[in-house]
Amino acid sequence: MFFIIPAIGLLLAFCLQGLGWLALSSQSPGFLLPQAVPSEPLVTLSFSEWAKWFFVAVYAVYGCETASSFVADSHKPAATLKSLSFAALLLPIVYVGGSWVVARLAETSSNNAFTAMVTAATPFWGRSAPVLITFLIASGCLLSSATAVSNAPRVLYQMALDGYLAPVFGVVSRRGVLGPSLAMTGLLSLACLAWGDVARVVMITGTGYLASMIGMHWGMWVRRDRPEALWSRWSLVFCLVEITVLVVGGLAWSWQDWLIGLLLPIAMLLFNAAISRSRVEFFQANWWLQRYQAPPVKISDLMFVQVCVLIFLVCGATIVGWATRAVLDGFALNNHANLFVVLLLAIAFLGVAIACWTSLPQVAAVVEAREAAEHLFKVVQDAIVVVNEFGIIQRTNPAARSVFGKEKSLKGQRLNHYLLELSDQPQEWQKCSEQPFQPGDTLKTLDVSVSNHLIYDFREYIVILRDITERKQAEIQIRESQQKLMLLVQQSPVGVIERNLTFEVTAWNPAATKIFGYKAEEVIGHSASSFIVPESLQERVNQTLHTLVTQKSAIYNSNLNLTKDGRTIICEWHNTPLVDPCGQVIGIASLVMEVTEREQAEAQLRQQKQELEQALKTLRSTQAKLVQSEKMSSLGQLVAGVAHEINNPVNFIYGNLNHANEYSQDLLKLLQLYQQEYPNPSDQIQALTKDIDLDFVMEDLPKLLHSMKIGADRIRQIVVSLRNFSRMDEADMKTVDIHDGIDSTLMILQNRMKAQSDHPGIQVVKHYSDLPLVECYAGQLNQVFMNILSNGIDALDDAIAKKYQAPNQYSDFVPTICITTKTTSAGLIAIHIVNNGPLIPEITQQRVFEPFFTTKSIGKGTGLGLSISYDIITDKHGGQLSCQSSLETGTEFVIEIPKRQAFYNAA
Repeated sequence: MFFIIPAIGLLLAFCLQGLGWLALSSQSPGFLLPQAVPSEPLVTLSFSEWAKWFFVAVYAVYGCETASSFVADSHKPAATLKSLSFAALLLPIVYVGGSWVVARLAETSSNNAFTAMVTAATPFWGRSAPVLITFLIASGCLLSSATAVSNAPRVLYQMALDGYLAPVFGVVSRRGVLGPSLAMTGLLSLACLAWGDVARVVMITGTGYLASMIGMHWGMWVRRDRPEALWSRWSLVFCLVEITVLVVGGLAWSWQDWLIGLLLPIAMLLFNAAISRSRVEFFQANWWLQRYQAPPVKISDLMFVQVCVLIFLVCGATIVGWATRAVLDGFALNNHANLFVVLLLAIAFLGVAIACWTSLPQVAAVVEAREAAEHLFKVVQDAIVVVNEFGIIQRTNPAARSVFGKEKSLKGQRLNHYLLELSDQPQEWQKCSEQPFQPGDTLKTLDVSVSNHLIYDFREYIVILRDITERKQAEIQIRESQQKLMLLVQQSPVGVIERNLTFEVTAWNPAATKIFGYKAEEVIGHSASSFIVPESLQERVNQTLHTLVTQKSAIYNSNLNLTKDGRTIICEWHNTPLVDPCGQVIGIASLVMEVTEREQAEAQLRQQKQELEQALKTLRSTQAKLVQSEKMSSLGQLVAGVAHEINNPVNFIYGNLNHANEYSQDLLKLLQLYQQEYPNPSDQIQALTKDIDLDFVMEDLPKLLHSMKIGADRIRQIVVSLRNFSRMDEADMKTVDIHDGIDSTLMILQNRMKAQSDHPGIQVVKHYSDLPLVECYAGQLNQVFMNILSNGIDALDDAIAKKYQAPNQYSDFVPTICITTKTTSAGLIAIHIVNNGPLIPEITQQRVFEPFFTTKSIGKGTGLGLSISYDIITDKHGGQLSCQSSLETGTEFVIEIPKRQAFYNAA
């Protein structure tokens, strides 16, 4: 503002006062038309002159960069934009009006701006014109320099972000300092200062600036379809005008400067390419980032530094004043004021720079701290109330209004109006307390923290309030829960034992005392295993405890334990690791119950259950065997009765067949004798002889009688077999021929073994040894033969069925039953019954003699035949019955019984 007010104020005064003097003064050469004096300047304004003027004035007309810097640096951008709108309205007055004043009142066509403006201002400012114009131009130049320093780094930074310049120009500090861009701007400024020709510097930079504006307007026309491209047609018009002004005005000023201005961007691009490829650390982004990330240098006493700088500034100003006076003594008096103004502004600019250098870090730190505090003050969840030394509220944050339920400000009210237990004097308040607060029907509890600090000559208190109502309620609930839990533990009939990570007891309830006999004070702080676990089980218990800690999973077990009085009891343990919210095991909790009586009762019940199951199994087997024996007994009675009934008529027939044969032979001899003695019988005899075919009857009658005898013999054999199988007349143990029993059984099963239309016959191979008579229960032993042979025939029938289903696989199969009898080395009678049917699996072989076990389909077997056979051999005869099956030998049942039961009983 130190430079803006004089620069803009004097410029507006020059324009407005000059235009007013031209329009109203009697000495005016005329506002519009020049005087008719031949020497009057600016009689005509050519296109070339206008182009030269526009070439220079375009920078001020397109002053968007200056406006953007003002908006960017302002704390109130909206208000700044409004002021910039007003400044934009002054542009026509300043540049059109000022140019017109200079054109009408300047007495020379010199390119020197100071001379032209002093000449134009002298008619209305008089003798003060040189000083005021010097003040205007100097402040304007310094303001332009400050604007360039503000805008140029921003432009370089944005171009680096867009990828047009080296990345080093895109580096920015945490406080927004564009170090590399500022350094580049400083170097360019020093280069211009060293050159010293301001007119040429303005021409060269103006050429580049106008070229950039041409590119901007042309881009807006090319991208006119984009929403951000405003006034695209006007942009095309501006672009054409600017191209014309660039060519005409630039060449009119100086073609050398115009050419340098056009080549300057190319030179800058070449310089940028060199920087991008350079390995010098100063041109690397990382070098700047490391400097920015380094901790700032802390000045312990910034006030001391500022005082030193102020002393240096005062002393420097005094020295410069004495030197200036000495210089001014050598010049004319009329030049003293102009040089003094320039010197004054230069020293002021230097003073502003030094002040910014010394104060801005501190100001920035203060601003950052204030913003951080304000942000924390607003966003913190706790209510913050600032009161004065009288307890009156000065400030509150948003959280305080939500706590007190007030939408309006609390400022000016007393805090103890809400927190009734607080006194009127804040110095009497406790630093930490809990205060009740009841905004309505709900009573709340607030945690109150008070701190005070002295600000100059008054004391301020900061009160932090936190609503802990829910926490207090939760604490009450937790205490109640803990009390209930403690009562539950103390009154529980289940023993509760808690251990720490070293397995020492930390809790022991009365139920545990009742179970083990130890009081809590006897075991707390000690390892419970040494008291209640037998020595043989302590290692296993310790392993269980370690597993609980490492695996974090519950374990149930039942152990033998010791009581204080030495008894051994059985206890069930439910062990659970105690895990905190962080997932760490902090202890072990165990629930224990004595189950000695229950275990004993369960063991007794299990034994009774086993005995009952065995009794039931025996009962079912006995019942089934009794039923089967009854069936076999009934069947034996039936067979014996049928055999007896058949035996009498068969014996009658068989006994008369011999007599019938003799009688028929006698009759045939007599008939032959009649034929010899009476060769010519009567016609009636001859006719009857022919009708009955006497020759065939005489030949066939002996054969018929022989066949009847064979049939009678077969019936007699069947009857004998039935009688031998049933052995109804031999129910007690008797000495019999084993082979007769086997043959009788085969005779009964003959029908199942003979060949039929759907399968071949079963061959029976007998390998009978010379066996002595065996003492046994003949009928029961025949039943064993019947069961084993019947099962063998069933297995062969299955094999025959498979043969018809897969004839290639069973092409060489011949169903065969092989029966071998022999005497073993131990003096036992062994009967081997082998069939070449399907293989019996090993698991089935182990169960073939179990009651009710069968592999046959429903309706074909009861599962009792082999079981009854096993009992007959083992229980009745003291022998053995076994089963073996293999692919090579087939399925073999081996029966071994002693020759005499007296021998078995003695053994």
